[in-house]
Amino acid sequence: MIRKKQRDSLGAHLDGWIVKCGADRRFASAYHEKVAVRDSEAFWLSSGNWSTRSQPEIDPIAKASDARGMYSKGNREWHIVVEDEALSKLFERYIIYDRDGSEQEAESGEGGVVLSVEHTDTLPDVFVPLESLLSNIELAAAVVEPLAPEQLPSSTRPVRIQPVLTPDNYLPRILELIDSAKKFIYLHFSCINYSTVAKDQPFRDMLAKLADLSFKPGMDVRINVGSGGAADKISTTMSSGSSPAFTTRALCWMGRSSLSAARIGRRTAS
Repeated sequence: MIRKKQRDSLGAHLDGWIVKCGADRRFASAYHEKVAVRDSEAFWLSSGNWSTRSQPEIDPIAKASDARGMYSKGNREWHIVVEDEALSKLFERYIIYDRDGSEQEAESGEGGVVLSVEHTDTLPDVFVPLESLLSNIELAAAVVEPLAPEQLPSSTRPVRIQPVLTPDNYLPRILELIDSAKKFIYLHFSCINYSTVAKDQPFRDMLAKLADLSFKPGMDVRINVGSGGAADKISTTMSSGSSPAFTTRALCWMGRSSLSAARIGRRTAS
């Protein structure tokens, strides 16, 4: 339906491509980023897709009544809009690079990479009771105090920003960030999947570093994980290795969430 609307609206102006993922493809697992660049001058970066679940049609800041039950209307997501030409052009280059990769796959005979309106069989919508998705229905319906968008920095001054992309430079930069922690590390993920595959050893080393820090006196390590399969995944992560990997207070699970973010000491990254 979305593809058909795009084709009907844009016609020949539609330049749409699908990045196919999987074994032996450009991206082994998923094309997971959410970014939009406007006029090479500004960009929107988010943990959420352009869907009503990630971007619900509510405005709890301007309309107080929208704040009631807002947690039952969508995911927990983080968003940032940056007005910076150099950074915008950087993300723009990555978008074009990935787009050109799909075009090259199409030219070599790869199917299913051109955004089209061809009919595909889909499963019907399944209506699931809200109670089965939320661990605490009272919390979801409660009146909360939403956070208004904040403009940063609050005063005019230079700001140093290091773009971090997967798989390009993620792990080394995140390890630098973890190593810089002095007081606390607060992490928020949709999931943590512990892997025993040999090539994932650097990821296990990162988890081991976090585990060691969770026992360090004066260091507060907290990790929130989305509810999908959280109990089993946390249990696997906690019991990995020869001893418990994290202190029992370090990990907890929460409601529906697709974001990933970290707050380290007095430095923040997402």
